[in-house]
Amino acid sequence: MSAVRRALLPSLALAALLPAGVAAAQPADGLYGRFDAALSVVLAGGAAVTTEGDVGVFADVRLRIVDAGGPVLTLHTEAGGPARMFAGVELRPFFPSLFLQNLYVGRPHLDLFLQSFAIELGLDAPLVRPMPLGVTWGLAVEVPLLTPARFAHGLGVRVGFRRTRFVADARPQPEVPGDERLDSVHVALCLGLDAGNAVANWEPPRHRHR
Repeated sequence: MSAVRRALLPSLALAALLPAGVAAAQPADGLYGRFDAALSVVLAGGAAVTTEGDVGVFADVRLRIVDAGGPVLTLHTEAGGPARMFAGVELRPFFPSLFLQNLYVGRPHLDLFLQSFAIELGLDAPLVRPMPLGVTWGLAVEVPLLTPARFAHGLGVRVGFRRTRFVADARPQPEVPGDERLDSVHVALCLGLDAGNAVANWEPPRHRHR
């Protein structure tokens, strides 16, 4: 069983068992502030493990449209190998579809966890010359630590994996298999953008209360 699979059950338990008082403090509308900004930027950093067991640094930035998906750019480094770059799209099919069908439980952390399931599709390439390209797909979930209404547009721990298939004549090294896997765990900070491109929920009070 991979590290990602081992992390999924504890992640679900964590999301379900967060204090009820936290959930009660949020409006149980299934949105939890996510429609306060049509666009959001997610900054993430953490660790990743390759097929060979090499541990490296993982960092990415992604733009989400109404929290349902958008473009992704990832940089991954590993000991003894070239840096790798992934460019693609993230699709989060459970939101807003579950919300539109009123399929939410009213507990922010659990709802956000269930709706965070994501599919990633794109291209992966080592930063070497000549630069081979691989077709990549992946899956991920995110455990919310702070909900959008509490801090910026949300803070969570993201757990996922990606598989990359290089074409037979364009592999980065002869010994690298055609099917590579990358498991990752990282912290993700989501910043909502309003219509004026200012970071949502970070604006200081307009009036001083006496």
